[in-house]
Amino acid sequence: MSNKNRVIKSVAFDLTDELETELLAHAEKEFNGKKRNFSRYVKRLIQADKVSGGAIENPKVVIDRGYDKNENYTIEI
Repeated sequence: MSNKNRVIKSVAFDLTDELETELLAHAEKEFNGKKRNFSRYVKRLIQADKVSGGAIENPKVVIDRGYDKNENYTIEI
């Protein structure tokens, strides 16, 4: 397939941010004993959002780090 039929979007992870480092590690985990296809994984997440209707336009997810209440993160999706 030629590249003229593709659109490439990149995702950057800030390795100085603990949460983003954890997200990258999760995305790169092996799945069923094989390296996960990152592109396919992201597309499936987008598809799941689409199917759910994307009910919330700009959802905010608060991630409680557990060990220190001052270390919560808010992610706008």
